[in-house]
Amino acid sequence: MTELRTYTTLLTFERTSCVSEILPDHVQGACGYVAVAAADEDEVIEILQRGLEYVGLRFLETDQISEYFDDDSVQELDEHLFENLKVWEPGKRWVWGTIFCYLADGEA
Repeated sequence: MTELRTYTTLLTFERTSCVSEILPDHVQGACGYVAVAAADEDEVIEILQRGLEYVGLRFLETDQISEYFDDDSVQELDEHLFENLKVWEPGKRWVWGTIFCYLADGEA
């Protein structure tokens, strides 16, 4: 089995025509930092795409994918993500940080 490493990345996603429990009805999408357990950066993207699709959301992009090495860098990045890393549930492949929603004109 491939060894999993922890990565952090800035994730941007948006709603589809599906009902979502993650995004409020009045927003188009959101972005925020996440941590992902993956073998490499390509798998980070695959995990996020599948996970978002599963809950009816559309993956848009990731930015700043980097391997997680120390708590200080994550705490500076996103305090909420830092706290969630401490309580990451066994078997889960990713954990959320702070999510910032945005409004936009366009397809919803």
